[in-house]
Amino acid sequence: MPCFCSSGMGVGVGVGKMRVEEDLKPGVIYELPILPVLNTGDETGAYEVTAEYHRDQPEKMPPKDWFSFNPATFSLEPGGIQQVEISLTLPLKAEPGDYFVFLEAHPVTEKGPGTTIAVAAAAQLWFSVVPANRIQAVIYRLSYFFKKYSKIVWGALIAIFVIAVILLCKRFFSFQVGVKKK
Repeated sequence: MPCFCSSGMGVGVGVGKMRVEEDLKPGVIYELPILPVLNTGDETGAYEVTAEYHRDQPEKMPPKDWFSFNPATFSLEPGGIQQVEISLTLPLKAEPGDYFVFLEAHPVTEKGPGTTIAVAAAAQLWFSVVPANRIQAVIYRLSYFFKKYSKIVWGALIAIFVIAVILLCKRFFSFQVGVKKK
């Protein structure tokens, strides 16, 4: 018996391939290029971006928890585009080597009765992690933190210095401020 189907959901990504040219270091958080996600269908829908793999790939598969997407889920009108920021957090114990992952955008579908056909579009991502010992990884993480939050870090360091100077002055010098009646 013939069955007619129609679908108003569609998805596309604005980047096909991403290759990180620099060697990545364990313990560092990297901001990857923005991934534009497009609703190519004719219905408004909810979408998400996830990390996915090819079963027989020769490269290492980075764990999904290394990636964070902002926003993780979002709604798109027909023809709408959402710019998704991608962060790659390499743990201190990241294994050196070449990695590959698909950054896949797809509609969020509710599971219900019947058959569901999923659509998806993905960008390919390649990167390499260089060897590092734990001390280097901690140094990389701290230098990233100081670079990203330099204004806050410098403000905190100045505040700590001022408090230390005040405490030292109170310890070694005595001040009395008061009003005397004559």
